[in-house]
Amino acid sequence: MTIHVIHHPASGAWARMAVDGRTARIDYDGPSGRNLWAERPGLLDCWEQAGRPPVERYGLTVGADGTHALWLDSPGGSSWVLPS
Repeated sequence: MTIHVIHHPASGAWARMAVDGRTARIDYDGPSGRNLWAERPGLLDCWEQAGRPPVERYGLTVGADGTHALWLDSPGGSSWVLPS
């Protein structure tokens, strides 16, 4: 069995996919009611549109105000402010 997990520490939201052969089970929850699993398709669309870049091409900048910006190739290039 292989288990994949995504977790958002600030909200406590999480999603887990347990794959066993040809079947998978999806679970998600969190005190904030945030459904990380439902957010996944939009993120995958952005990744596909960017040409499916490998993880090495991404970086993260944390601003003085605590905002987090994910960027592709350089801080001045394509970027996305991450939800807090």
